Amino acid sequence: MINDIEQDKINMVVTKDLSRLGRDYIGTGEYIEKWFPEKNIRYVSINDGIDTFENNNGNNDIAPFKSILNDMYSKDLSKKIRTALHTMQKQGKWVGGKTAIGYMRDPENKNHLIICEREAKIVKVIFNMANAGKGVGDIKNYLNDNKIPTANGLRYNKPSFWENKTVKQILTNKVYCRNHSTKQKE
Repeated sequence: MINDIEQDKINMVVTKDLSRLGRDYIGTGEYIEKWFPEKNIRYVSINDGIDTFENNNGNNDIAPFKSILNDMYSKDLSKKIRTALHTMQKQGKWVGGKTAIGYMRDPENKNHLIICEREAKIVKVIFNMANAGKGVGDIKNYLNDNKIPTANGLRYNKPSFWENKTVKQILTNKVYCRNHSTKQKE
């Protein structure tokens, strides 16, 4: 959008509300009060009733205060979400996105992991080789030489190969060290 404004392709910016333009009140104010006027850009916030080309619009005067409130709301919401996720993690609940190889989300409880035996066999091979003194590079070579599929290969049928960093991530991932109560499932 900014590039298009710089190239005179846009003369108006419309958002549903002011928070969609930005939640950082300083940056939002910079756009509305300085940058847009310098570029002769009309800004309209539909839900807030803001239209920078209407001189007698009282909503335009309150825009800076709404920007401050949006900024405060965004920071407060972010803090609450982080706290909630941290609390769930302390309770042993899964709050991540993609699960580690060897695990899958429990279809009955998205915050609980269950063992995926097909993938867990690969994880066991990796840990057994590491416990036998094999290095990350040796393990990676073994997995690739024996055409053992990666998580992407198993889950998404994507052709891929093992890398040192992937093996190392598995060997250092705390999810394998925790004492989970899990149901086994193939």
